[in-house]
Amino acid sequence: MDLEGICIDVAKSASASIKPLLDWLVLKYPNVALSGWEVEVVWNWGDRQKFIVTGETLEEVRERAKEVARQSSFAVENSDKVEAYIEWSDGVTSVIKVPLGLDPMRQAEAIAKTIPYYIANPGLTIKRITFGKLLSIDEVVVGEKKALGEERVVKQFIGPKLEGYLTALMNRVRGMYYGKKTEVELAYEVLDPLLGEFTDELTDRLGLNKDWEALIITICAEIWNQAMAGWGLLAGDLSTVDKDLEYTWHTVHDEKACKICRVLDGQVFRGKDIIQKFPFATTAKDPDRPMDVVGRVHPHCRCRLSPS
Repeated sequence: MDLEGICIDVAKSASASIKPLLDWLVLKYPNVALSGWEVEVVWNWGDRQKFIVTGETLEEVRERAKEVARQSSFAVENSDKVEAYIEWSDGVTSVIKVPLGLDPMRQAEAIAKTIPYYIANPGLTIKRITFGKLLSIDEVVVGEKKALGEERVVKQFIGPKLEGYLTALMNRVRGMYYGKKTEVELAYEVLDPLLGEFTDELTDRLGLNKDWEALIITICAEIWNQAMAGWGLLAGDLSTVDKDLEYTWHTVHDEKACKICRVLDGQVFRGKDIIQKFPFATTAKDPDRPMDVVGRVHPHCRCRLSPS
């Protein structure tokens, strides 16, 4: 299958997954003016996680918090583990997490002998191993209610699914070119146009209005930047950026302008925030406009940030 076919295939699957969530958001929150409760989930192992969840009543908020927590990476990574207490020959007790298996005692012994305390104390022996509880939620503490911006709403409900599909697309294409192109060549020659095709195909299939489309594209740009960072592409030269100035994004308005940059056109950013929001931005090196910065939210980006 060619790149365009792969892109259409992935975008089709993504739209089928995301469209019901969008429809639900539009019906439940027609103006996308969503507020949520800040909650802290306390696990029985003593670990704590904070989330912002929605709900009409406190009971709904607590149940939603539990649902979100159980789907978190922490819960997924520890769902098949049990706490084990290792009592050493010197009287000290260590706590480890042991995967449930055919012989958890043997696994606990093997894991215990890899922890720093054992390595730092030669001659230690294990006196006793006892097992505690499986991971569960002890308490959900509901805090303040906070307003969520439109971008945060979409990120919370749509972002994880969208990230999964776009990352899978990037990795699939990366595998096709393994050994044939360097990571930089792959990013700039292949994934650059592919990202545009994916967002075009996805937003067309979703039938989004302008506001929703802009939010979806913004998330795609952030996922793209994360992938670029993961592949070791270096940040640009931002030595000319004045942290105290405000910079306005100026999109090049021609037939080559991508949706990502069209969304950013006219937006204002503080100099100190540019490195965080645009990690690959770099000085334009334009003698006529020495303070300008090229945004580089994707390869071959021609758009600039100029002091307001």
